[in-house]
Amino acid sequence: MRVQRMNFKREILLSLFLGILAEFVVQALEDEAIVNLPNGPIRGEKFPKFFAFKGIQYAESPVGEKRFEPVGLFREKWTEVKDVREFGASCVQLPHMGYSDEAIIEGEEDCLFLSVFTSSLDTKKKLPVFFYIHGGAFMFGGGKLFTPERILEHQEMVFVTINYRVGIMGFLSTEDEVVPGNMGLKDQVVALQWVKENIHLFGGNPDSVTITGLSAGGASTHLHYFSPLSEGLFHRGLSQSGCALNPWVMAENSRKKALTVAGHLKCPVDNIEKAIECLKTKPAEEVVRSATLFLKWLYNPFSPFGVVVEKKGSNPFLSGHPEDLLRTGKVSKLPWIVSLTDSEGLYPVADFVNPPSRLEELNKKWVELAPIVLDFAGTVANRDQNSVAKIIKRTYLETEDITEKNLPKLVDMFSDRLFDIGISLSARLHAEVLKSPVYLIHFTYGANYGIQHFFAPNFKFKGAGHADDNMILYKTPLRPLPLTTNEQLMVKLYAEFFVSYATQEKPKMAEVALVPITSKFMPFLHIKSPENITIGNTVGFANEKFWYSLPIAEYTKWNAPKKPQKIEL
Repeated sequence: MRVQRMNFKREILLSLFLGILAEFVVQALEDEAIVNLPNGPIRGEKFPKFFAFKGIQYAESPVGEKRFEPVGLFREKWTEVKDVREFGASCVQLPHMGYSDEAIIEGEEDCLFLSVFTSSLDTKKKLPVFFYIHGGAFMFGGGKLFTPERILEHQEMVFVTINYRVGIMGFLSTEDEVVPGNMGLKDQVVALQWVKENIHLFGGNPDSVTITGLSAGGASTHLHYFSPLSEGLFHRGLSQSGCALNPWVMAENSRKKALTVAGHLKCPVDNIEKAIECLKTKPAEEVVRSATLFLKWLYNPFSPFGVVVEKKGSNPFLSGHPEDLLRTGKVSKLPWIVSLTDSEGLYPVADFVNPPSRLEELNKKWVELAPIVLDFAGTVANRDQNSVAKIIKRTYLETEDITEKNLPKLVDMFSDRLFDIGISLSARLHAEVLKSPVYLIHFTYGANYGIQHFFAPNFKFKGAGHADDNMILYKTPLRPLPLTTNEQLMVKLYAEFFVSYATQEKPKMAEVALVPITSKFMPFLHIKSPENITIGNTVGFANEKFWYSLPIAEYTKWNAPKKPQKIEL
């Protein structure tokens, strides 16, 4: 009996010792910001309230024969501690920010890196995980464009930002099995797989992953709901200022564009396989610069290479049009939040006012430029494009010319066409199809410095522009000004809201609970300021009836009469 008691005491003491040792090891690792990945150890950087691990390679290098191909997880191993305190290179791209006729190319082809920001390295924490997909019209941007340092000052969480292939490298498609397309979206899937396997090592909960993103990142978030490749890799989503039904998301004439690029770079055009083989040998900068062939005015249309329905090939990311999949219920039954601002159209309109001569050119050449800037050149028959352009201008501006004085009317036009209609429709259809809750947010609190100010710093804008919420929430090189006191409060409220959405049945902001959309009602969380957050109700955020009356392919497919109304001028 005495021996048994001694053994029992030893077991207790050993258990206590191992527990203390484990806590000591965790504390030691946290002090040094060391994480042991299956590949090998990495060293990040410790800050007062979080740790940052930047530039972690998550996928195979998409170079050489892997160009235009899907890639798998990066499995290479190492033994020495690898330093990951600097962001990896952004993917090779033709950037919009500062775009000029010189078409300067930025980034690298070997670019599939992600960064992890976490409040703790304790694997027992199981913190909610947020997976941020950057915007950039599927053409530009990177994981270091918006980072979560401000949010992590207020709430404990794990936040992941990623690079994915953009532009021609990420979204070229031959519309067959040679290059089915959507490589950039498949990169996102691989990054989600990496999170599922590894995020517990950073204190994260792999069973609580919230995808979020801005603009093309918001559309990407939405698209993951339609992809079988993404099933089981995330648990809820928040799309900000972008969704799968926005007109710039789905690309048109992708095969023709691929052959145009091939011909431009002196590759064969009579055999699609040989064309792609040739393109794989061309310098990345030359291939990416070919995007200028499709930018007809400034950086417009801003998404010449985008998402496609994969008609052939194995393991498609997207096997049908998102609207068709949504209407037939072929969508993940997970909670979804979609948000929009009250002046989304300030992007790209802000790019038209600096210099003012651009507005004059837009007015003078409206019939020619409208199909390009409003993205209906590929979805309206050539015979109807002039008439459609004229009736749009008459509806929003009546008989007025396009000038700085009536810029708000132009912003309304671009907001409706490029963002609001698709977001309103998506929210309604999701509410009809899903049993899981669908929420809507209307953000009308203008940032002290938004993307519109980046494009035209000397111009005064009204309303909350495209990305104003992200320009406040995240650290970004696009914003040179510090946050105001009210903006700092907005960050705190959003941080609490993010965690609320990830951990509670009914998400709320500033004690105001979001109300799910139904097939008959579209309630929304209205964020007017940090001190003024309420619940509103609407039937939609755009002049949908007018746009559905036009012979634009996606609208006749969605809600317009089967026989489009005749256009009368």
